[in-house]
Amino acid sequence: MTEQIRLRTLIGQDPLYKAWFMKPATLTSLCSTPPWRLFVQLEADGRWAKVDLPSYAKAYAQVRLRLPDAYDMAIHCKPQEFKPPVVKIGERRLYWPCPDGHEWCGLCRRPTVFRFFSRHPAMKYPVSSEESRCSICGVRKTFLKRFKTTLQWPLKTASPVQK
Repeated sequence: MTEQIRLRTLIGQDPLYKAWFMKPATLTSLCSTPPWRLFVQLEADGRWAKVDLPSYAKAYAQVRLRLPDAYDMAIHCKPQEFKPPVVKIGERRLYWPCPDGHEWCGLCRRPTVFRFFSRHPAMKYPVSSEESRCSICGVRKTFLKRFKTTLQWPLKTASPVQK
């Protein structure tokens, strides 16, 4: 079983992901509740705590504050899915690659491990154990778009594409 890569590892080992993660995300979908949810795991294999926040800036500020002490974190967007970062290699523009055993969760805005659950920690009700779900937020894998790339993680030479 693949161990979930930690946010600290992602931003520490991949400067392209770090630059993308630090840039405020733009919402194009409306939400009647605070759109951003910060998931925080204090210890390995521990429960994920969550708090809803009104802006990406406030969620990111909490990540910066908690990053030294938290085991893992994710800034989840409730109303909207996000594509992975796009990188430029030569003249080609490709999606940023996920580490082995991970797939892109467009709601958590990061690579995660998808697993089968009968009860998911992020959900209050039982779920179908026949559907693979994000181990952080619980979204079904079949609900998300897939993004293919020929690149391997970690990237050594590439430039972020600014949008």
